[in-house]
Amino acid sequence: QTDEELLIQFERNQPAKASEDQERERKLSELRERQKKAIALRDSGRRLMISNPDVAKAFFERALGLYEQTSQTWVDLGICLKNDDVATIKGQTYTKMECFLKGLEENPRNTIPWLHFGLELRHQNDQLLNFEGSNFNSTDCFAKAVELDENNYAALFNLSYDLKDNFAITISGTKYT
Repeated sequence: QTDEELLIQFERNQPAKASEDQERERKLSELRERQKKAIALRDSGRRLMISNPDVAKAFFERALGLYEQTSQTWVDLGICLKNDDVATIKGQTYTKMECFLKGLEENPRNTIPWLHFGLELRHQNDQLLNFEGSNFNSTDCFAKAVELDENNYAALFNLSYDLKDNFAITISGTKYT
């Protein structure tokens, strides 16, 4: 191709390139707006978790309908659910345990889902959680939360409750009895 032909081709492609960039920017802007709205809904739900968990649940469902990639909102939603209750996000239903699992999948280093899994598993006669090919009982969940954050006092308290008098566990080189 001649230089003139290349220049003509380049000029023809420029509007398409600019159009693609504008579309990408528009989508990013929409995503940022959805994130902001989701955070505002989550924060409103958190203020209502104790006094009115059903209304809080609705706020969390709306927040996750806008933006699902938030570990803590999944956990907060799970906390609001009664044992036989479900949440609906974009037409799909989730149980309390499935909400905790979504929170854990979004951020495996978040200690709060580990803590709540431990509490729920204890209430379910210590059934097992299968996560990433490993099985965890309530004690394992509390230990995982402590491993991730040794200052998670709720997990430490529950771990000590599970360990009772004659049991010890070592987490990240620290022995707990």
